Amino acid sequence: MSENLLNREFTSEHTSEKWVSDLTYIRTKNGWLYLTVIMDLFDWEIIGWAMSSDMTANPQWSQHGKWQSETAQWGKE
Repeated sequence: MSENLLNREFTSEHTSEKWVSDLTYIRTKNGWLYLTVIMDLFDWEIIGWAMSSDMTANPQWSQHGKWQSETAQWGKE
């Protein structure tokens, strides 16, 4: 677990000043889907997300300034 740097201060005065993320898992007919979401606290914009068939969802920064991810191929394993 990471250190609590925000100390429950979930407001921001500038874009890209504070980002938060969360991981959730969703049961599907083909197993578990893990979803990671990254949000900018300035305007609550979802700036990235990644899905994976395990807890290693790994969003990558693209050259266009947005997050991108590889999506798990469900039912093709």
